[in-house]
Amino acid sequence: MQSDTQIGSYHAVIDDVKRHIASGTAPEQIAILAPKHRFLERFVPYATEAGVGVSYERRQDVLQERHIYELCFLAEVIAGLSDQRYSEVNSKMPELLSFAWWQLDAALLWDISIAAHRSKLSWLEAMQQSEHQRIVAVAQWLIKQATDARILPLESMLDQLIGINQDGAAEYFTRAPYYEYYFVRPPIEKEFSYFMTSLISIRRHVRNYASDNALMLADFVQYISLRRQTSLPIINDHPLTTAGHSIHLMTAHKSKGLEFDIVYILDAAQGVWAKSRGRPNLISVPPHIAT
Repeated sequence: MQSDTQIGSYHAVIDDVKRHIASGTAPEQIAILAPKHRFLERFVPYATEAGVGVSYERRQDVLQERHIYELCFLAEVIAGLSDQRYSEVNSKMPELLSFAWWQLDAALLWDISIAAHRSKLSWLEAMQQSEHQRIVAVAQWLIKQATDARILPLESMLDQLIGINQDGAAEYFTRAPYYEYYFVRPPIEKEFSYFMTSLISIRRHVRNYASDNALMLADFVQYISLRRQTSLPIINDHPLTTAGHSIHLMTAHKSKGLEFDIVYILDAAQGVWAKSRGRPNLISVPPHIAT
């Protein structure tokens, strides 16, 4: 199954998969193999767009994902503010406010920076004195979260920061900005599914961290910091299934010992597979088998 482009080959594979399913092959008996997860991740949206359900277990460090990084960074700022570590919080404010979900214009942030510098105020103080209503709302929301972080358990605080629990946002926003951006805006299905499984993974790890103790937001921040300092990833191994009857997507390594009626090999090029294995391919594949 050949094509001049990667996209063309993916469409060709999907069309052939649909043909087999239409002729009676159970989706569970079809597997798509690739040398690395990045090839499978590229393939998922084409399968979804074509209405083909996929079952895919990817393994990725959730701490490297943008939305999880932003959530952890927000938690760091809130915990610091709650513990009155004002210098630390002030140094983090420019990056925090640059996150897209605040919907703050870069020129507005520049004005806040200049106002804070000229008046010798912290960023948070300058935000409270701003003439822009949204900037003031953001400042008040952050202060509210810092206050709640002293008394609310971790699960409640995470729900509040994400926006699942509206108790901490109703006075300032219709929905917490993080929630509005990642949950309400029209999501890309692949990204949204991975986003949800990543949240599940990180919350599960934190619960297992000290399941017998009542954890607070500060404990969450400390746990994430320890994982990063020791270079220990938090792996997202939650299976992604987009339909009840789904074809299987997996790396060649993951497929060892498994059997399927029909198997497709993505990006079946010598350079791709040899490079992924770290050594030349010593076994040639007959043309009628490589698809």
